[in-house]
Amino acid sequence: MYFGACPICKKTDGCLNIGREHWFVCHEHKKRWCAGANLFSGWRDEDESVWQENAEQIKNYEEVDPIYDPS
Repeated sequence: MYFGACPICKKTDGCLNIGREHWFVCHEHKKRWCAGANLFSGWRDEDESVWQENAEQIKNYEEVDPIYDPS
């Protein structure tokens, strides 16, 4: 819950990098929220093709404000 969760199901399906930005997602509800940029070093091990694939995967997801308290 540190980086938030879907406001509908209160879960996350993890993080996708798009360049330096880190997007957490809920695939079931098609929601996404940005946790910030350059927080995790893993984006440096990816290339433009991975970022384009990630962006394509979530381009139609609604950007939301995540929840941080599951109760």
